Amino acid sequence: MSSMQTTTCGSSSLLVPLQTQEQWKQVCWTDQGWKPAIVGFGASSLEPSMLVQQVLETLASVAVEKGSTTSLVFGYCDVEQPGGRLLATEWGITSVPCVALLRNGELVHVLQGTDPPTITRACREFMKDCHLSLEERLEKLVHRQPIMLFMKGTPEQPCCKFSKRMVEILEAEGIAFDYFNILDDLEVRQGLKRYANWPTYPQLYVHGELIGGLDIVEQLYANGSLKQELHMDGNKP
Repeated sequence: MSSMQTTTCGSSSLLVPLQTQEQWKQVCWTDQGWKPAIVGFGASSLEPSMLVQQVLETLASVAVEKGSTTSLVFGYCDVEQPGGRLLATEWGITSVPCVALLRNGELVHVLQGTDPPTITRACREFMKDCHLSLEERLEKLVHRQPIMLFMKGTPEQPCCKFSKRMVEILEAEGIAFDYFNILDDLEVRQGLKRYANWPTYPQLYVHGELIGGLDIVEQLYANGSLKQELHMDGNKP
């Protein structure tokens, strides 16, 4: 075992070593169902893996202070240890280091890279909502800001032409909005379609109510009624 592993994943570590599906089930499955989990994947021969471990150790220590570690698992899988690479393959992990977020026994998002602020922000958001039901999460998300856009990618880097066009329209009208990248969370991506009874993205909401997709927003923009439909008098940038 390397010195890096001894330091970050030894007996004093807050990260549960996970190398097989059986270990995963033993740690995360209860009579009440699956515990949500944050699992780092790395390789002992790769120095950046240590940084990911350190970030997760810090997050786990915060969870300990808040008393939430009994219902939330923090784990780590070294793909260079026996079974580790197989577990990574079974979970669809193609490169390390990364951080996997799991809810209800299923992978909902993989954070690639080693940027501590990005990992910390995503994990804290996950920790805050991981025990909510999907319906509760969706209800909270659509009401997060007066105007919410659920899109593929981000306003700075849209991942489809429809999301890009939606952002262009909102920015052209000077409309302040928050967004959620549905590519970051498969559960939300699928669940919101049923929640809204709307099969495609992007989706635009005002005060929790669905306005529609790009076709409807295009029509409202063309006839000059978009701001009125979005109740702009109540939307304060």
